[in-house]
Amino acid sequence: MAETPTPAAVVLIDDGKFSVRGYENLTLVRAPMKDSSDDGSFRRLFGYITGKNSRSENIPMTAPVLMDERETGRGMSFIMPSAMDPRSLPDPLDPVLERVSFSGGRFAVYRFSGGRNASNETKARIALEQWMAGRGLVAADKPLYGYYNPPWIPTWFRRNEVWIRLATD
Repeated sequence: MAETPTPAAVVLIDDGKFSVRGYENLTLVRAPMKDSSDDGSFRRLFGYITGKNSRSENIPMTAPVLMDERETGRGMSFIMPSAMDPRSLPDPLDPVLERVSFSGGRFAVYRFSGGRNASNETKARIALEQWMAGRGLVAADKPLYGYYNPPWIPTWFRRNEVWIRLATD
């Protein structure tokens, strides 16, 4: 089975489960979430990439699925394949989906396993913030959470990450 494509990153610091990575600009399709549970956001996004869009076009799945928190609320996003020109993406038919430009930059990242829940996310965020503080790295934004595996993978084998954008020097 082929591995799901992930966005290209330059690893600037590799410290086991911790790293600093550089990412280019990405294009996301984002669904708002009512809370942190599965409220249908994944199905909406999956519908978009499997043809429920203005051109009935299939778009390859990528990983990770991103979770974010904004002033307007929590959201789930699929990263669009880097080979696709963002201007050529079909429009979503679902009115709650939005295309979002994600600015590249440097991110502190912590890799962890387990299920997607608030407790695991909080523990991972705290671990990353402590690692950042020990290296003098300053956050520029709220954390993002990346989930790489389908739900049928046992939680102890799952690859999850928390990303925090770093302030520029």
